[in-house]
Amino acid sequence: MGAGSPKRGEVWLTPFPMPSRDQAQSKLRPVLEEKTISTRRHVKLVRQGDWLAEVTVDLIEASEAWAPYLSLDDARMLDDVRLALRRGDLAAARKHARIYRLTPVPADAIQS
Repeated sequence: MGAGSPKRGEVWLTPFPMPSRDQAQSKLRPVLEEKTISTRRHVKLVRQGDWLAEVTVDLIEASEAWAPYLSLDDARMLDDVRLALRRGDLAAARKHARIYRLTPVPADAIQS
């Protein structure tokens, strides 16, 4: 190894110029401004046994790879409705959703 390189077990640090706060913010500003977030109403269907619930939620649209996604409150509301239907507690489920009972139709009742 030459005189200008570190020896085994030795680490050389080279000074790295740190940008000022204003320089860092000016570089981040275009990245932060690109993100646009909007919401749109959407009806999610939750089915448990013979029951179906229509739950209105807000989908969050963003310029990220995971979009669209639900807010934490909407996700918890969907879980609450699902659990209420599973328990048979229609009054609790009706607080957040429209509830329907699914009725099977016999195959011979369908006419072509």
